[in-house]
Amino acid sequence: MKKTLIIPLDSRPCNTAWLKRLAEEAGVPALIYPRSRCGTLHRGADFAGMMSMIEANIADCEYLLISADGLASGGLIQARLGLADPDRLSAELKVLGEYKKRYPGLKIYVFDTLMRTSITAYDAESARHWSLVNEYSRLLGEEGAAESARLRYLEKAIPERVLNRYLRAREIKLRLNLYFLEQTAAGVVDYLIILQEDTAPRGIQKREQEIIADFIKEHGLGNKVKTHNGTDEGGLLLLAKIVNEKRRHSPRVYLLLPEQGVLEKTMLFEDRPFGENLRAMFETAGFVPANDPDSADFILAVYAEKENKDLDLSDFREVLPEKGPRYRAFVSELNNYLAAGKPAGLVDLLFPNGGSPELLGEIDYRALKVYSAWNTASNALGSALCEIAVLTSVPDADHEAFKNERIMDDCVYQYIVRRQVNRDLLASGHNIYDLGDLGPKVAARIAGEMEKYRFLVDNRRFRISLPWNRTFEIDIEVED
Repeated sequence: MKKTLIIPLDSRPCNTAWLKRLAEEAGVPALIYPRSRCGTLHRGADFAGMMSMIEANIADCEYLLISADGLASGGLIQARLGLADPDRLSAELKVLGEYKKRYPGLKIYVFDTLMRTSITAYDAESARHWSLVNEYSRLLGEEGAAESARLRYLEKAIPERVLNRYLRAREIKLRLNLYFLEQTAAGVVDYLIILQEDTAPRGIQKREQEIIADFIKEHGLGNKVKTHNGTDEGGLLLLAKIVNEKRRHSPRVYLLLPEQGVLEKTMLFEDRPFGENLRAMFETAGFVPANDPDSADFILAVYAEKENKDLDLSDFREVLPEKGPRYRAFVSELNNYLAAGKPAGLVDLLFPNGGSPELLGEIDYRALKVYSAWNTASNALGSALCEIAVLTSVPDADHEAFKNERIMDDCVYQYIVRRQVNRDLLASGHNIYDLGDLGPKVAARIAGEMEKYRFLVDNRRFRISLPWNRTFEIDIEVED
């Protein structure tokens, strides 16, 4: 059977381990560039190594799924530094066009990013610069005397080398965006997603988005290119597309919301209504909206409220849902579907960077097929859609462990344990962005704190690690 060859964004679990697991569950033979050689926080993947793997295996491949940042820059972090050489890259990637001629049945799917509106935080100093650059990027999209005065202040407050490197990286990133658009127009790339990384409704990214939108319109690429918010879910969303295509299946998904206004809401770290992102992802993956639950293959329950709520990742304070009539109706309707045996999943978007234990506790979560509440709204939605593609394609897939891992990670770690650990580490003067020799001790503390919540997964044993030796993410395995 022909394979799907995957070049990941970087080595984090969502870009490697999750892809491997879900491809296996779907029965999609996948060959993934080794995780140990993918990009990390401080080291990029080797371009020659990735191209060598592609060359050695392309004859046996039906799909080539590429992260543009992973291949062109060595990883997401490296893409933010502007380390790629667009001219060299365009010369060395001519081989992709040769592959298309040599293997006419080969499909090349690519996901790229439009650069976030700030830099990467490595320590307390760069975290401070992150805040300043983020504000600077946002104010570039504002008008007014006060904004202009603040911009002048920020241009002096941000170290010149930091600001220049950031602006130069944006220029390089846009050139790479346009390169992959050109390859799509030329028929080398069959499908392209350009994902807007963390941003705000107005800011520096708007002009770049206009340039990309003009290119898509001019070349008639509306059916081959999608742009929306997100980043880390890009590989998973394209895997969902592959799963549905291979099964020749367009799953019908019924959307359950606490109120329709959720679709018009712009979530934190995003710059367009949630409904636009949802629609673009449905179109990419090949899902069809169902008008009623009875005709649906799957129930997708998305919880969000009218006003955005945020989490303080450096301290622990409760952030609770507003338990009014809409909340109660949402919980009741979802529980009724679960009691009736309908396959359903919950994407919890009450706040970014974690799930609400309060909401989870009011739902028969053991009956859920999918649970997702990590990072941004688009991250959580995109990974859930990949799970839904797998489960509607292979209804008896062994998916329970993956769901339990999401509960322990998204809800327990991200909402509860991470914030407690960050609070204590910061109070002691430690660097939560790079733990150094403290890593094993912090991992042991995290595992101990999470042990208190093992009842949520019926006391199954689990293992955790810190893949990038920082507290932002964990890698977790829950036993079947």
